[in-house]
Amino acid sequence: MLLKGNLSCLSVTLFFVLAVSSDVKSQLVKQSFTEAALSEDFSTDNDLWLTASNTDNFFVIQNGEYILRRKNFLTGYTLFPKWENQLSEYSITTVIKLHGNSGDDASAGIIFMAQADNRGALMIEFNKFRQFRIRQLAGVSYKLLTGDNKNSGWVPSSFILPGDVYNKIEIKTSEKNYDIFLNNNLLASFTELAYKSGRAGIILGPATHADMDYFYVNIPEKKISIRQKTESNQENISGSETDASETITLTAGNYYYMLSQLEELRKTNEILLAKIDSLYNTDTTAVIAGDSLSVENVIKIQKAEIMRLYAENDSLRSAIAANPEANKDELINSLTKALKKEKQLSESLTKENKDLKDAIERFK
Repeated sequence: MLLKGNLSCLSVTLFFVLAVSSDVKSQLVKQSFTEAALSEDFSTDNDLWLTASNTDNFFVIQNGEYILRRKNFLTGYTLFPKWENQLSEYSITTVIKLHGNSGDDASAGIIFMAQADNRGALMIEFNKFRQFRIRQLAGVSYKLLTGDNKNSGWVPSSFILPGDVYNKIEIKTSEKNYDIFLNNNLLASFTELAYKSGRAGIILGPATHADMDYFYVNIPEKKISIRQKTESNQENISGSETDASETITLTAGNYYYMLSQLEELRKTNEILLAKIDSLYNTDTTAVIAGDSLSVENVIKIQKAEIMRLYAENDSLRSAIAANPEANKDELINSLTKALKKEKQLSESLTKENKDLKDAIERFK
């Protein structure tokens, strides 16, 4: 939840476009964003977004939509995907439906350039009264970039479609310039020098009933982005052969997502290792000698393979983190191997954990 407080002054140059249709000449961002970094259509719950059901929130991915119900009548809420990135040039495109049964203070929109210390961000929101506002989080206070304190920054716009329908928001940023579009109409252009990069997500007002149909992030073409067919003679991993027709796409966006997935798997595997160590220390003095030796031999073999994989994964992670823009072929191969081996390690740990528990139960 974002904090409220006294307003502080930051240097922001803001130009509003009052024309009925967008004027390309008024846009500050000239960059083209042709490559997908994040494509979320909510067709499945991929654990990228928060799902919750409690007294304050009901968030669920269902029927190709992200259902967003902020039940708290006093405060708003922000949601960020589990997608780490260091992007400074990108476009965000999404469509949001704000339901008419939302409260009078309800709103929905996008927060972007959110800083890691939670003391800086930009946001565009609209409400059910066909008004929008643009704000900036500066420390623990908000600076209004539209309207004034009397109307809390809200200004009317005929660009907002009435009723329970989707409204399209698009944000483009490059070289610290920003263009904001609403239903394909240029709403505002401004320059903000404070932020180099930052997270993007969803912002909801109090008592807000909203749905999101998709959330796309595009970037300019980067050197790090490649599309490569794996060769049929690629190194087999644990005897499993990679399909020669498999197509792997690595972009600057999903590169960081893949790294975050590696980190999540590493944390899970560390927890499994700790559980296994505790099971090794379980008293099995009543174990039948023959069964004990048999199980012990199997476990020793499994543990040796697990430790080998663990050491290899550490080496792969270190190589990737040390030089993310190294040879592209080496990068894609290292990431692919690291993900597959970390998943293989997780499966091995899970199996060993189960075998140990089953063995201890038999020996009781």
